Amino acid sequence: MAAESTSILGDIIENLRPPGVVLSEEYKKLYEATRKRAHEPKQGALQMGNASSFHDYVLFSANTGLRPDEARRLQFRDVTIVEDDGSSQTILEIEVRGRGSRLL
Repeated sequence: MAAESTSILGDIIENLRPPGVVLSEEYKKLYEATRKRAHEPKQGALQMGNASSFHDYVLFSANTGLRPDEARRLQFRDVTIVEDDGSSQTILEIEVRGRGSRLL
């Protein structure tokens, strides 16, 4: 009975997750699959350049939290290289334009 209730709880939690939210194990599977495809592209499907660009797009989108439509609209003018005050690391500041403009 305990295993069954754990499974049901897992299903409920999974269904409560907002669309587009990727768990760390899902992210790992995704980037490993796109990396493999970038290094070993299938003929006729994604060619080497497209597979590599798609892998970069997946990594960029997942690590910035940009929505797909925001990532597609991103332009060089939207990105500023700055030094983070708290950590002194060089970071990218991304201004997202659209319906609800925001700064990442």
